[in-house]
Amino acid sequence: GGFQPFLDAAQAATGPTAFQAFQSPYQQAVTDANDALNEAAVGTKEFNQAVKNLVQVENKYERQLKQRERRL
Repeated sequence: GGFQPFLDAAQAATGPTAFQAFQSPYQQAVTDANDALNEAAVGTKEFNQAVKNLVQVENKYERQLKQRERRL
């Protein structure tokens, strides 16, 4: 009946990756940078670059949050 579309929508918003639909691009960038850091071997060029990327992405995300707070 009339409630089935709501049940279908609710089911689509469940599962281990359902949160991704609600993430901002900045949040996803932080997650991606953190994943790259976790995959890189300590002491390699890839690790050092992953650390730099993570710091840069986190700084951008923090600036975005501060801008959002100022608008509220």
